[in-house]
Amino acid sequence: MLSYSSRDLKTIVLIVAGQMLLTAWALSLVVPPDGISLMWLPDGYLLGVLLLISRRLWLPLLLISSLAVFTFEMLTTERPAGMVLSFMLANIVESWGGAWLYSSFASNPRKLEEFRDLVLFGLVCVIVLPCLSASIGAWSMVSQGFSDSFWSVYRVWVMSAGLGILFVAPLILYLAHWFKHLNAELLKNQAPLYIMILLAAMIVTIPAVVFQGPHDLFVLSLFITIPLLIWSSLYYGLWGALLFSSLLVITTVQLSALGIGPFSATSQTSADAVLKLQGYLASVVVASMFTGLSIEKLLSIRERLELILNTLPYGIQENTTDGKVTYSNPAHHEILGYPEGELVGKRIWDHEEDEEASNRLKEYLDFLVKERPEPEPYITKNRRKDGSYLWMKVVWDYQLNKANEVQGFISVISDISDSVAKERRLQQAAEVFKSTGEGVVITDRDTNIIDVNQAFCEITGYAEDEIIGKQPSYFSSGKHDNWFYENLWKTIKSKGHWRGELWDRRKNGELFPQLTTISEMVDEQGDTTGYVAVSRDITAFKDVEQRLEFLANHDPLTELPNRVLLIERLQQSILHAERNDNLFAVLLIDIDRLKTVNDSLGHAVGDQILKELAGRLQGSVRADDTVARISGDEYVIILQDVGSVEHTVNAVSKIMSAFNPVFEYDHHEIGVTASIGISMYPSDGKDFATLLRNADVAMYRAKEDGRNSYQFYKEEMTAIAFERLFLENAIRKAIQNEEFFIVYQPQFDMLSRRIIGIEALIRWNHPEQGVVSPGKFIPVAEQTGQIREIGSWVLKQACHQAAQWLEQGFSFGRISVNVAGPQIQQAHFEQHVRQILEQTDLPAEYLELEVTESFVMQGIRHGIGYLHALRQLGVRISIDDFGTGYSSLSYLKSLPIDKIKIDQSFIHDIPVDPNDMAITQAIIALSEAMGLEVLAEGVETREQVEFLTQHGCGQAQGFLYSRPVDQQQISKLLGDQ
Repeated sequence: MLSYSSRDLKTIVLIVAGQMLLTAWALSLVVPPDGISLMWLPDGYLLGVLLLISRRLWLPLLLISSLAVFTFEMLTTERPAGMVLSFMLANIVESWGGAWLYSSFASNPRKLEEFRDLVLFGLVCVIVLPCLSASIGAWSMVSQGFSDSFWSVYRVWVMSAGLGILFVAPLILYLAHWFKHLNAELLKNQAPLYIMILLAAMIVTIPAVVFQGPHDLFVLSLFITIPLLIWSSLYYGLWGALLFSSLLVITTVQLSALGIGPFSATSQTSADAVLKLQGYLASVVVASMFTGLSIEKLLSIRERLELILNTLPYGIQENTTDGKVTYSNPAHHEILGYPEGELVGKRIWDHEEDEEASNRLKEYLDFLVKERPEPEPYITKNRRKDGSYLWMKVVWDYQLNKANEVQGFISVISDISDSVAKERRLQQAAEVFKSTGEGVVITDRDTNIIDVNQAFCEITGYAEDEIIGKQPSYFSSGKHDNWFYENLWKTIKSKGHWRGELWDRRKNGELFPQLTTISEMVDEQGDTTGYVAVSRDITAFKDVEQRLEFLANHDPLTELPNRVLLIERLQQSILHAERNDNLFAVLLIDIDRLKTVNDSLGHAVGDQILKELAGRLQGSVRADDTVARISGDEYVIILQDVGSVEHTVNAVSKIMSAFNPVFEYDHHEIGVTASIGISMYPSDGKDFATLLRNADVAMYRAKEDGRNSYQFYKEEMTAIAFERLFLENAIRKAIQNEEFFIVYQPQFDMLSRRIIGIEALIRWNHPEQGVVSPGKFIPVAEQTGQIREIGSWVLKQACHQAAQWLEQGFSFGRISVNVAGPQIQQAHFEQHVRQILEQTDLPAEYLELEVTESFVMQGIRHGIGYLHALRQLGVRISIDDFGTGYSSLSYLKSLPIDKIKIDQSFIHDIPVDPNDMAITQAIIALSEAMGLEVLAEGVETREQVEFLTQHGCGQAQGFLYSRPVDQQQISKLLGDQ
């Protein structure tokens, strides 16, 4: 059982109410003599409504509407009930049958939008069913005696029913569609239609009302509306045709029913008037509907065409023979970056890359117009609105007129910038493939070689035709096993590529390494299509790598192991000795006075000595021993399995013999010696750091013992080394904390006992250790370079004090300051001395600088220059500790010196030791012969004074006269004399 909602019932009631209104209007249009309405509207209305609503409402709607119409006709007409019932049956057949048949076969029963639907609607609903309905109605009227002519009633009924359906049903369908899409924009667009309808109503109505009957002006007004109807159909389609024709139908029918107009029965029989009216209205409605539907189809085709053109990813352009653009779709605008519509009216060459390209396109267009060749794609470079460039492909076709003449062109345009870029990249890739220095091999999926580049041929030595078709295994070196290749292919399959070092074989049989990358090539479906291998011959790189590895572990000058490799060898020796309970020795060798050779003969000679010495040392040890160079003049030797200390001594003696033959370079015979420190495993250390440190300590002890010797490590040496390290750090802090101070020792004329000079001596008062002997910290300061800062401070303090004595009127002769070798060797030392003299206001003749004999002799070539520079300042120069070095008389006579100071070691044993006396006497005689002053140091006895004065030495300093004293005491001595 069907159930109906309250909404369904409301819908039915509203539909029936509309039908009752149309029934009342239709009954008012009844014309004699047969009593048939000019146009029966309720059936067309009901047919349109049935097509819009659900079929489940058809039955209750038909029953209720039939009952309502039956009741209305019984109350308003004099027709018998049987006739009214037959009329209801005819109406039900007409409206229900039309709705059922049309909705069953139409493509869209709710809207007339196809010619097929319109023809089906006219045939079934307007012709066939009205004829059936008219048969029932005419039979009923004749049988009831209301008419004598069946055909007279029949033809009017058919026209009335068909006209009502033709007019009302489509209007109902389009009104429903119109209300569904009603909005302000729609009303705005259709406003001209509504204005035209009102104008047409006035044209038809005013003459009819004015003349109240048939009149030529009224007839003319009806024909005037026909162009307006065509205009409405052309511009607004079926909707415009229906609205405009509905105006004509309503107006004409109503006026005719009132006896107004050319179709009224006032001047002709009722039957003729009705038929003329119905024929006029039918022709107008049918013509307008077909016109409107045709226009809608054209508009629909145009919309679809525009939709297609607007959604195509390609630019569509239409232009005249002179290049003017008459149409351009959105895609074309988007390609060139212009707002929609802006390209229309421009010339097709306006966007070419340059003027030359524009002229080329003009010439091509003229050629197409004149010669009419088969158009070919035109590739061109255009400029976008933003100034960027793109490549376009233009496919042309001709637009011909009826005379088969070219009147324009239509073209399809595509942006091929990506394709051009890809093609260029392919060209570049081909060029790279051809010219790259790396070898490239391309294989198919079965690893058959299909292409190689020239670089690969050059690397392998094969010609291209010797390689194509071969497998990569053809070049196999045999250095890689099966596991290597299995792992290689497994990596390619899992990651898509493999990169690593691969050894192959050249055509001449030579093996060579290469850095190779093998990549898998796949298609769009992910299937393997082949492989590409890019290889670089790394033979030279391997050589460099080996050389770098060698240099990383070896000394570049001597090619001996360096410190890195030495430590590794030491660790291996420790492990070996530990396992086998063996002894081994570590020898640290320092070349004595190599710096003197470099300074006097140049570093090139020093390097030659080091290289030759490396060979001698290697020749003096066994094959399993290690000789290493760890710094400029230091070598380390590891003597494996020495067995005992005695065996070590024998080995060291052999090593020292390597220094005995002199080294000859450029006619120079150069003799060098070595100081060797020895530590033994495990007694002197069980790790490489301790063994090296203790050998270093022993080496320094050998140097202190006079060089050209060797020393085994002893524990007390470590204490000395630690003391040395302590002194290095303490000296640095002493400079910062001003812990140094100056004492002064006077120099006397032994005959007059007057002060003729004062020597400034540095002292160190350590806050914890107390006064530190200069003999301890001066050598350390010289070796670490700290002597420069200390010496500068002493010189400045001494000059300042001497200037004060001069200002006080004291006569002190000269202030004497010891200058170490590193001080004199620093750049522009003479300028530094000048600055101190200027800062302290001390005249240069009051300053005497003392240099040691050993420094002068070690750096004789440069030493003479340093001393001359100082002498030019007016400063006096004296040689301290004379007799302890190895002076050369030939050099001594050329030195710019003023005084010689005899070392106290020769004075100390006078007059007991005849050798010291002889040496002292010789030094005095030498000084007198060279015109130099001579001063004896360390004079402590009267016997020494008598000996010295007897042999011509008149100056002395020592405890006999005065110990070194502070500034106050020396000032008192100066004041007392």
